[in-house]
Amino acid sequence: IMAEIKRFQSQPVFNKPIGVVRPSRAGVQAAQQMAKAGDAMFKASYEREVINQKKVGQEAAISMEIRDADNNLQIKALPSGLSPVAASQAQGIIDRRYVEALNVDMKNRALEMRTKYENDPEGFDDNYTQYINSTVENAGRYAQQARQIGVTYAGQHKAALLAEKLEFEDKIDFKN
Repeated sequence: IMAEIKRFQSQPVFNKPIGVVRPSRAGVQAAQQMAKAGDAMFKASYEREVINQKKVGQEAAISMEIRDADNNLQIKALPSGLSPVAASQAQGIIDRRYVEALNVDMKNRALEMRTKYENDPEGFDDNYTQYINSTVENAGRYAQQARQIGVTYAGQHKAALLAEKLEFEDKIDFKN
């Protein structure tokens, strides 16, 4: 047996499509995942700090004195050095405290004046109106609330005093 020597047979050359070869995206995907993880960590940290600053604002608002030694209402600015989040939280609480204190003070003053001017609705109205105006002047940013509270109590008590006065006069007229 003899060895057979095969001759090289060439194939004709054709341009054939070989498909689209895409580069690997593993590096890009890994970087995107790292960015998402970093963003999630930042957001979680930020949210924790916002909660902490809200607590700081609450504590600052609750500890702030709004009355002086004579128990008079003192309108004060927010404590300095609070972050915007803490200041916003504190302002809401302080606003509620001031409006509640104004309400209590104006209600008590109306009751005092009603007793003082028992049969004199006009005297009550004149004096309580002066008190309202004085309070509004000193109420600063709470002037509108002070006016609304005062006008409400003035109307209620003046109407009640007028009714009591008319009833009293009716009794006198009935006896005569």
